[in-house]
Amino acid sequence: EKAAETGVCVAKISGNDAFFKYADAVYANQTQLTPEGSAQALASAVQTAGVDDAKVKACVAQPSTKATVDGAIQLGEQVGVNSTPTLFVNGRMLPLAGFPYDQLKKIIDYELKQK
Repeated sequence: EKAAETGVCVAKISGNDAFFKYADAVYANQTQLTPEGSAQALASAVQTAGVDDAKVKACVAQPSTKATVDGAIQLGEQVGVNSTPTLFVNGRMLPLAGFPYDQLKKIIDYELKQK
């Protein structure tokens, strides 16, 4: 949850580009997300994203940040998400694991033409 809360704050403070840099750094160092190492791993990911660590920590401390993450978890559970990443296209859940890019592109292109 701390990784998600930190990600919410990175995005809130510096936008999507910073969030994706943060997320890439977190995923690249998943083995460090332990009770002993997660604080340093998340701080390092925030630094990689180029976001002010003090601002992120202040944001994470806000009850609304935890509420945002809890709400996302609850919504995911309600719609049947049981792993990440999970992809929805026009409200339909797609099995992303092992899903060929070319097929995914065809589905998205088709759905875009329907609108």
